[in-house]
Amino acid sequence: MLNRHLTIFLTTAILLCVSCTTKRDGRAYRLFHNTTAKYNGFYYANEAHAEADVKLEELHEERWDEVLPLFLEADESTAQQIFPLMERAIEKCTRVVDRHTMAPPKRMTKSFNRPVMNKWIDDNYTVIGKSYYLKGDYAKAEEIFTYLVRTVDGDDAEAWAFSWLGRTHMRTGDEIKAKNALVKAESVRDASDDAKAHTLMVLAQYKILQGEYESAARHLEDALPLLGKKDKARTRATFVLAQCLREVGDKEGAILKFQAVADMRWAEYEWVFQGNIQQAMTYERRNGSSEAIVELLEDMLEDKKNEAYLDQVYFALGEVALEDRRRDESFDLFKASVAAHVDDDHQLGKGYLKLADLYMEDLVYPTAQAYYDSALVHIDEDNERKDEISALASDLSSLVDNLNIISEVDSLLNLCDMDEDSRLRAVDGVLRKMELELLRLREEREAAAAAAAAAAASDNSGAGMFWPYNGQLRQSGQQEFLSYWGDRLLEDNWRRSNKLGNLFSEDDEDGGGGEDAEMEEALDPLDPANLPTFEELLATLPCEPEVRIVEEERMAEAYYNAGLDYREKLSDNEKAIETWGELIEVLDNSNFHPTAHYQLFRTYLEREVEENYQNPFCDDCNSAFWADEIVRLYPGSEWARLIEDPDYLNEEEVLREAQREEYETYLGRYYTRDYQNVLLDI
Repeated sequence: MLNRHLTIFLTTAILLCVSCTTKRDGRAYRLFHNTTAKYNGFYYANEAHAEADVKLEELHEERWDEVLPLFLEADESTAQQIFPLMERAIEKCTRVVDRHTMAPPKRMTKSFNRPVMNKWIDDNYTVIGKSYYLKGDYAKAEEIFTYLVRTVDGDDAEAWAFSWLGRTHMRTGDEIKAKNALVKAESVRDASDDAKAHTLMVLAQYKILQGEYESAARHLEDALPLLGKKDKARTRATFVLAQCLREVGDKEGAILKFQAVADMRWAEYEWVFQGNIQQAMTYERRNGSSEAIVELLEDMLEDKKNEAYLDQVYFALGEVALEDRRRDESFDLFKASVAAHVDDDHQLGKGYLKLADLYMEDLVYPTAQAYYDSALVHIDEDNERKDEISALASDLSSLVDNLNIISEVDSLLNLCDMDEDSRLRAVDGVLRKMELELLRLREEREAAAAAAAAAAASDNSGAGMFWPYNGQLRQSGQQEFLSYWGDRLLEDNWRRSNKLGNLFSEDDEDGGGGEDAEMEEALDPLDPANLPTFEELLATLPCEPEVRIVEEERMAEAYYNAGLDYREKLSDNEKAIETWGELIEVLDNSNFHPTAHYQLFRTYLEREVEENYQNPFCDDCNSAFWADEIVRLYPGSEWARLIEDPDYLNEEEVLREAQREEYETYLGRYYTRDYQNVLLDI
């Protein structure tokens, strides 16, 4: 009996050893090498890729307002996360290729067709190429796929190799090679549905990168029937198809595709949610009524599943209201979107930016400036409008600073112009308002603290009481903080100095320094002791003649600079003219009186030349009026000479150049110690 078992064991071992050779052919050899190549390499490598796909999905953050990528690619950070998995896949498949690629001499090759020799070797090579691709080693991936397109036998393998080679060239930016590879992949007619779908989706991605959305949509339409009904790729492809249709102006077709995504109940909820939201974002009034979409969105507001997405729902409702010309209502909805923010900074930035643009369109510059500032904090670093928004915020900040100075000084001078009893009553009223506002803010802070404590008490899990590990507590705390303090940069605008002036402007000047300022910063801004006294408020009034002159000049400069901001930075000539006109009317003795006249002359002249501007119903709405005023009020001045002789500045420049040359000549003679002659010539 023992001898029998030993014989069977030795026979099996000998057969296995013989089968391991790659230099002989036969059914047993092929069966052994194919089975090993499939399950020892390809299968386990695919498991590693499936795990990597899950990681990429977890790490990827969709930009729903941009055309989504059809494939989740690894960047520098995510490539590190999947690096070990790709190394494992490469190791498995490389071992299979090295040990199980059959290469018997031709004289020993058998003629039977089944099993196919080296059936899984090309698949293992493909997985190696994909692994290098996902690692970010595109040179190695290109090498593998180039080898495959030259050596593979079979339509399916050829289609996969060419399509992956095209993807690799797309990542390296070689558009011509990518196009050539994809054309060859598309020309393979008898490939499997999976290979064809992959090729069509890569072609669609290529067209999207080229901005050819119509061609991309056609490729996606062809790919969808080849994808499984509950395949994740089908959900993404349908969504991207809807986005492409929207890009080419087919809004009705896009809404139907977004609706198809919303109907994919097997998909992750975020896709279903975005399918509904994007219908609203695609809506156009000319294509029909918005009633169905508004009803859908309002139902979404009531759905508890959407509590974390309310900011997006309100934003979508705002877009629909704007499209339906319900502009006032859209403002409220966009503000509600900002207020409903939870943790989506991208959406918060969109909300702030939308409000900023709307207020800018309405020429409400101070409010637009505040929203642009907030948008700048929250929009993505790679936002294509970031530089534009930064410049706008800066220009508007300059204007708002000047408008605040005007408002502040005007209010303070008005207090000074009152009789003493009225002035004292007014200052006392201001102090009372400050006290009431302080009380309101303190009550809000206490209510926020109580709500935070209640939220903490409602969570009875041990570690959950510690806020870093309690998502609900963190979220409620963030909301309470933002609702109380606002979402703004930290600023030292609560100091006691210049409190009365700060009541009349939106921004404060940074005041104080040294030890006193440091002590004030340590104070609770809502401590009643931090309020100024009645006497301190009175002391800040610029009622003394010499102080009043200084303040009026500061106000005049602010008027003049505000006019420049309107014209030079915001191209708003109307507001510039209005501002300089107020300067001339209110502060006719300021040093900026003549320059304001000249700016009015220049602005009207520019409009007359460039816009053919005329206003026969307004006597002073033309350049001639202001030219006459300058000559009458300031005869012989530089401003008058500029009016009378437009080439005056050119002549002045010639004179200055001659004087400079003469000065350099004297200086050269001085350096040569020709002191006596230099003195005589001067």
